Amino acid sequence: MARGRREARPGPGAELERLKRGLSRDWPPGLTLLEGDSGYHVDRAQRALLAALLPGQGDDLAVTVFSDERVEIATVVAAARSRGMFAPRRVVLVRDVAIMEGEIEVLQGYLEKPPPQSHLIVRATSLDRRRKLHQELSKSSMAFAFFAEAATTAEIERDFAEMVRERGLTLERTAGLWLLGVCAASYGRIESELDKLRDWVGTSTARIDLNGVRHVAAGSEFMDGWELAKAVLARDRPAAYAAVRGLLARGKEPLMILGGIGWYSRALIATRARLDAG
Repeated sequence: MARGRREARPGPGAELERLKRGLSRDWPPGLTLLEGDSGYHVDRAQRALLAALLPGQGDDLAVTVFSDERVEIATVVAAARSRGMFAPRRVVLVRDVAIMEGEIEVLQGYLEKPPPQSHLIVRATSLDRRRKLHQELSKSSMAFAFFAEAATTAEIERDFAEMVRERGLTLERTAGLWLLGVCAASYGRIESELDKLRDWVGTSTARIDLNGVRHVAAGSEFMDGWELAKAVLARDRPAAYAAVRGLLARGKEPLMILGGIGWYSRALIATRARLDAG
């Protein structure tokens, strides 16, 4: 491998599947690290872990959670070492590594020899390997990385289909591809738009076509950018002028509008090619 080249990360979907496969066996005690900026995958990994480690147990009784306030590392380790009163396993969840502070020696002792049935789950958007705490956490043999930038097209489409099923929606293929293109593979944006669609259709089980998706998504800035690019590619001056006026009225900078035309145009061409290829 060439010097300085970053080793390719596995896609977040592949990492989630790897974690789930591991849950089919006895999960080892000690630290499980969930690192990455793809909240969609980290949340699902966390839920899968808790469901497997504490089946049928409520989080309020079986899990000690550290979420917002600063906490000493020694306090976290003490909680992980304590005996569970309501469950056979002791599970401690730290929602963000950034809240942990203090000396790491006590953590090193825990990582070297964790008590049986003790599980410490730590979430981190990104570890800084220059920090001693982060260095220790990164040594875990049960470390999983969920970074959105590593997602493949196949993973994104598979996750999109799962999000659609979770909401009980049925989208025509063209509508789904169009929405994926508009959302630019942003999981947060995809979930937001699908939630809007779910609220819009209510209890209806009808298939949602392209016009339906466009209707619900209309009014947002990225929709105007899409419409502008479409009008430019179609050489439809009135529609392009209308889209530009809408963007300018909301304070969009002209240079950003020009950059957006290029981005959305590329997305439209790519989506058109995929549709033509079936």
